[in-house]
Amino acid sequence: MSEVPERVLYEREAGLALITLNRPDRLNALSGPVMDQLLAYVQAAADDRSVRAVLLRGAGRAFCAGGDMKSGSGNREELAQMTPEDRTAQLRRRMEAANLMHAMPKPTVSALRGAVMGAGVGLGLSADFRIASTTLNINTAFTALGFSGDYGGAYFLTRLAGVSAARELMMRSRKVGADEALKLGLVTRLVADEELDEAALNLARELAAGPGVAFQHMKRALNAAADGASCAQVLDLEAAAMVRTAETADHKEAVRAFVDKRKPDFSGR
Repeated sequence: MSEVPERVLYEREAGLALITLNRPDRLNALSGPVMDQLLAYVQAAADDRSVRAVLLRGAGRAFCAGGDMKSGSGNREELAQMTPEDRTAQLRRRMEAANLMHAMPKPTVSALRGAVMGAGVGLGLSADFRIASTTLNINTAFTALGFSGDYGGAYFLTRLAGVSAARELMMRSRKVGADEALKLGLVTRLVADEELDEAALNLARELAAGPGVAFQHMKRALNAAADGASCAQVLDLEAAAMVRTAETADHKEAVRAFVDKRKPDFSGR
C-alpha cells in the first residue's frame, strides 16, 4: 500500500522555514486536516527563534483554490454535533495562520501562481512580500457560494487595494489577473511562471540573512502605520526600536563591515 503524501510540507534551511501546501491534485484546497496542519507549521515557524524568514507556497499549478468543497472543513457527523459557537471557535483558530503570517516578528513571503481563490486570497495576501507568476488568477469566489469570506480576505484586500476595490472584489467576486493584481498593489512583483519558485526562494533567503531584530521592529512599525496608528505613535515605536537595534550584534557587525568596505554577515541577533 502506498503512503499518503503529507498535505502540508515543512522544511528548514539556514534560518528559512519553507511551508508548502501539498495537494496539487486538488489545487491545494483547504480541508480541515490541511488547515490544522498549516496552522501548526506557521505557528512553529513563528515560535522558532532560529527561523528568520518564512516562505509559503503551493505545490503544482496553483497556490490555493480555497476551501475544499468536496471534503469540507471536517467530518460531517462531528460538525453536526458542534454548536455554532464551537464551529466559530474552530474556524477562527484555523484562520490564525493568516494572522501569524501578517503579524509574526519576521519577514514572510508568499509565492502565488495560478488559482488564488476563496480562503487562498487572504492566506496568500497575508505575507509581507507576495511574488506572483504571470499565471495568477485571483477570485474571492465567496459570493457565488453564498459565503461571506474568511482568512482575512476583507482585511488584506482593503489594506492593500483600498476600500472601493476590496468591496468590488469581495462582493462581486470579480477575477483579477496578474497585471491588475500588480497595479492594485495585491502583489509585490510579477515574474514569468518558470521563474516564480526561484524568485520567491531567493527573496526569502535574502530576508533570512538580514538583520532579524531590525526586521522585527520595522514590521511592527509598518503594521502599526498601515493599521491607523498616529504619526506620534509610530515615532514612539521607532525611537524605542532605534535604541534597541543600536545594541544588537547585527548593528555592530554592520558598522565593522562599513569600515572594512564589505558586505555585513548578519546573525539575526
